[in-house]
Amino acid sequence: MRKTYLFDLFLMKKLLQAIASLESKIDFLETECSNVNQMLKECGLPEGIQSLKANIEEILKKRSHNPS
Repeated sequence: MRKTYLFDLFLMKKLLQAIASLESKIDFLETECSNVNQMLKECGLPEGIQSLKANIEEILKKRSHNPS
């Protein structure tokens, strides 16, 4: 029983470390997305990333109808 308890504590510690690492990565990615979104708005895309995505989708749609 004690061996299982120690393993559970070890596993819990590893899981908490993994969660903390993932939370840190999420924070970083959210900040980067926010920064890119703001830069796109400053470059003239009114909705930032959403405008960029819409423009790219339109370009790809036109290419698929008129292959080179």
